[in-house]
Amino acid sequence: CLGFLAVVAPGPMDWAESRRRQLLELRNRATVALSAANREDRLVHEARHDSLTGLLNRAGLLEALRDVAGHSTPSSPMAVLFIDVDRFKAVNDAHGHAVGDQVLRDIAVRLARRLPLGAMLARPGGDEFIAVLGKAHAADAVARLAQTICMDLSLVAVANIGPVSLGASIGIAFHDDAQRPVDEVLRHADQAMYEAKRRGKGRHAFFEPELDVAAQRHALIERELPLAVERNELRLVYQPRFDLHDRRIHSAEALVRWHHPTRGLCLPSEFIPVAEDSDLIERVGQWVIEA
Repeated sequence: CLGFLAVVAPGPMDWAESRRRQLLELRNRATVALSAANREDRLVHEARHDSLTGLLNRAGLLEALRDVAGHSTPSSPMAVLFIDVDRFKAVNDAHGHAVGDQVLRDIAVRLARRLPLGAMLARPGGDEFIAVLGKAHAADAVARLAQTICMDLSLVAVANIGPVSLGASIGIAFHDDAQRPVDEVLRHADQAMYEAKRRGKGRHAFFEPELDVAAQRHALIERELPLAVERNELRLVYQPRFDLHDRRIHSAEALVRWHHPTRGLCLPSEFIPVAEDSDLIERVGQWVIEA
């Protein structure tokens, strides 16, 4: 830090050696105190901000969200946009992490320019960004903002490389109750983002309660499916393959079913996609082969 120490007196001062030493000691103490304060401010800033983009990190985001959410009401809700950059991994794989970091910094600048005055922007990690609109915004206005962001990120120019095709999938959730934890609105926005990806990427989706129900169901199946294999709760049914020419059964297709002890029959359309997502499909497949 830079600074100076000024001593003001109404008349001539006695510049004896003892006085000079006292002033030097005062200067040294002030310098140490300022250095400590600057170091503490720097550590606090680093703990709350992303080193790559300078945006809030996850810790800083949660702290800022709590402040904004404390003023949320049904008539003045807080809007959270969970922005996931599409095809970013392909850029990293093709051009390296240095280019990937450059792209993320450029995206941070683009997003900051698009957001309305007073909005917050964070990068909790990876290729994910969170935008927070603290003031009341109508759903259609938030949707228009999301559409603009999707179009703006569809093509990003990178120095020495040229245009890079990206895109964004955005999940939107509203927070209108100061008593609700902010983790909940982040989770809802995250679920809406995955719904946008499921619909084909490059678009936005609003959170609906059904998404939370489906997510809880997914987590439950993922937790209990390994136990189903161990407890022999899986069953096979055989569907005949009938030849219309000779009117004979030539083979049968083996189909797996899960008979849950409390929820009853669980169809493959429910648990097979979960198994494929969590690598449990190999255990289920092995069980089917052995059965």
